[in-house]
Amino acid sequence: MSQSVPRPESASATADGDRDQWVLDYLPLVNFVLGRLGINLPTHVDREDLFSAGVIGLINAARQYDPDRGASFKTYAYTSVKGAILDELRRQDFLPRTQRERMKAFHAARRALEIRLGHPPRVGEIAREMGVPEREVDEILLLIRSVTWLSLDENLGGGYGSDLVSRYLANPRAEDPADAYALKELKAFLKEAILHLSDIERKVILLYYDQELLLKEIGEVIGISESRVSQIHSRAIYHLNQELEKLERVKPGRL
Repeated sequence: MSQSVPRPESASATADGDRDQWVLDYLPLVNFVLGRLGINLPTHVDREDLFSAGVIGLINAARQYDPDRGASFKTYAYTSVKGAILDELRRQDFLPRTQRERMKAFHAARRALEIRLGHPPRVGEIAREMGVPEREVDEILLLIRSVTWLSLDENLGGGYGSDLVSRYLANPRAEDPADAYALKELKAFLKEAILHLSDIERKVILLYYDQELLLKEIGEVIGISESRVSQIHSRAIYHLNQELEKLERVKPGRL
């Protein structure tokens, strides 16, 4: 099961010794973030370098955390650790020309199919249009998701990476009443959209977001590799977005 991390502290301790202890207590959080990083890591990237970046993010979180602002240290540290890891990845040359060409081919096929079919195409339809196996489209979807996470150039993702599904699933709560109502509406849409996923896509989504398992753990449960879990996760998010797009056309302005 997932490596446990300490429960958020309730005391408003601010002494240096307390903050040093937070870093020690929350070191497992760095591995937790790495284990749930559903992106395609370049082969030249050393996981230890990412861990070190995450630790720096954790140290910065301990130094800057203000208990009086209401958020738990765990929540604050998670954001800081994840941001530090992504910043480290952004410094790497993670997108060769061949990968850019694969992404362009995917976007071209998707646009052509949407015009011809009149609805957002699914992975199988895109694979047939491109003349490649579905597994290759899964790899491209994971690549697009990875690049969109890491790149400051929003055009690289073609709109796929900045999806409402991921933002909701990553933080399904809202303090503002208007936002809370919007999330309630979105939750209803998501329930309907999830019904259109394949069994394995639905299982990955539930294990990742509901059970909060690491990618490796999900692979062990299902009996597939960690990299394949990442691909299926990206495919599921893509299909959820397509279903939500269809629902938005039927009920405009509700998402």
